[in-house]
Formats: sequence, structure tokens, C-alpha cells
Amino acid sequence: MRAGALIHPATPVLTGPDRLTAEVRRTLAATAAGLGTQHIADRDRIPHTLVLDHLATACEVLGAQRLPELVATAHLAGILPTPTATGKPVTVTDQEETVLLLTLDGLDTRTIADRLGTTRTTVHTRRQALMARLGAHTPAHLVTRAWQAGLLAWRPGTGFMPETGLRREAEVLRARLHNPGLLDRALFVRVADGPSGIGVYRPAVPVGGRRTAGFLRVDLLSLPGVLRLMQNLPEDAGFPRAREVLTQREPGSFMIRWGGWMPPRCESAAGRRLDYHQAGAAEYAAERSAPPASARQGESRLEAAR
Repeated sequence: MRAGALIHPATPVLTGPDRLTAEVRRTLAATAAGLGTQHIADRDRIPHTLVLDHLATACEVLGAQRLPELVATAHLAGILPTPTATGKPVTVTDQEETVLLLTLDGLDTRTIADRLGTTRTTVHTRRQALMARLGAHTPAHLVTRAWQAGLLAWRPGTGFMPETGLRREAEVLRARLHNPGLLDRALFVRVADGPSGIGVYRPAVPVGGRRTAGFLRVDLLSLPGVLRLMQNLPEDAGFPRAREVLTQREPGSFMIRWGGWMPPRCESAAGRRLDYHQAGAAEYAAERSAPPASARQGESRLEAAR
């Protein structure tokens, strides 16, 4: 699946890039490759404290708190080369993908556990299981191995996205659309998901052909940036008249709509304006008539982005 665009926090602004000396970059590259700090010290025949100083300098320059975030940010800033995908994609559970993403965001085990409402042991077990499956030696190495296994798609200058979960959502939309080629021009927007505020990517499909309308549910914090982006896109991007529409269906959920008007109480007619085929429109109508996601357990998040 080719992404039309990825919306992600801006490329990091480096604080004193001249401090990223050749020695610091060498230490950073070794960390991304899975070497521990003592291993790096032994390899380069330098004091262990100097290795720690190099990593502390890199964290300060790149604005990272922990080594996994440091490696992720270094890729985002173009300091490290884009990893090369190898082998077949690996499938992970939603829980493992969430732990991976929060690790990349620089959160420690305790904070991740608090976000997810679980224990540190559970978070550690999930991360260790994923590291073992991917052959990652350290949490920082997990960043590199996750890309190589097809779990993350890196775009220098725009960032990374969780390939597995996004692929699942896009596949459902592709199966519903009369013209699935519209997904090639979609925006993949990072929004918060649920009360924990976990960042996820969701596809926003442009209008075109028989598709005359579209919408995306976003959280309050993501709403201004995503709306501003859509309103500043050229008309031929497929997001005309993007505007905020309040919804009471789910607390804390807001809606951005683009294109023409959508019938508020006729889901089958709305499905036609979204250019879903008959079966896809019926699935959409069934979803919309179900209780809100906040009242359901274990169901798909796909309703949130159409």
C-alpha cells in the first residue's frame, strides 16, 4: 500500500548539531545496531563513561529522553540512514504494537503501564516477547528491527507509522470503496486514540469520482492541526471545504468533514456519498447503528476513520 501523505510531528530541530561529532554519530549508529554501551566501549577501546557522554550529547541535541526515542528521532532527522526492510513482514498484536509505539515516543515502562492501565511486568513481558521475535538485542535496537520486519514505515522528514495496524484499516476501506485507488492519495493522520492518548495513524480518503464526501474522527488535541492542514491543501488534493463538525456520539471525539453534505440520519445514503459499494454501505450502516465504541469491548477501531 502506498501512502499518499503522512502527517507527523515536524522534523526535529537540532540543538547544536555541530556537537554531533564523528565519535558521537559512531556511538549512535552502534546503539541503533543493537550494541550495548559496554560493548561499544570495548569495541572502540574508550571508557564506558565516554560512551554514556556521547549518548547524553546525542539525546540533548535531538531532544530525546531515552535510547529508543533517540534512535527513532535520529532517523526522523536524517542523522541515521533509513533502515532497509528485510524478510517477510511480522504480524504483531495490537497490544505489542501499542507498546512499541509508546517506546518509540520515549516513555519508560512505568509510564507505559500507567497509560495502558496495566502492570510494568505486563509491559516488560510484551516488549521482551516482541524483541525476541524480531531478534532485537536492546529496546533501542527494537526500533531498527521493527522497520526491517515491516512493522514501521519510515519516511525521512515526516516520520514513522505503524504499518500493521494502518494496513488493516486501509484494507477494510479498500474492500468497501468502488474506487479503492483513492487510498493511494489518502492522508495518514496521527491522532490520539482513546483516553490514554496513544498516537495512532488513520487514513483520510479524499473525494473523487463518485465519492463526494468524507470524514475523519479525531481527538481534541489533533483537531486544529489536521483541520488546518486540510484547509491549506490545494483543491485538487481531494479535501475541499474541510470543516469541523461537532458530534455527541462519543465523548471527546470530534469530526472533520470534507466535500459535500452528508445525510445525518440516513446511513445508506451517506454510504453512497462515501462511494461504498452495496455491501460496503451495508457494513457502514451496521457500524453506525451500533452503540458507540466507548460502550463496546474488543471491537475494531475502524469506525473512527472513514
